[in-house]
Amino acid sequence: MTAELTALVEPFAPEGHKDEFLEVAVPFARVAWGRGTAFMALSPQKEEAEREWWGRTIRAFSLTFPPAVVPFASSLVAAMVAVEKTVAGRP
Repeated sequence: MTAELTALVEPFAPEGHKDEFLEVAVPFARVAWGRGTAFMALSPQKEEAEREWWGRTIRAFSLTFPPAVVPFASSLVAAMVAVEKTVAGRP
């Protein structure tokens, strides 16, 4: 599962900070995978709510991130929504 999650979030990794980004993103992706399974019928309206939820969650944890990752929190949010959409079978 880790390799699959890494492959899903790696495209969102900022150039030059890939390792730090993946260190943070993969554990969050495990949560996103579970949430995506729960939201198999993720509608566009729910997608916006998920973006907001991930934004709040990631901001809450950002103090624990490696400093190089903090400026890329929006990339983390986008990666988590992409994981959920993949699980839900939506493009």
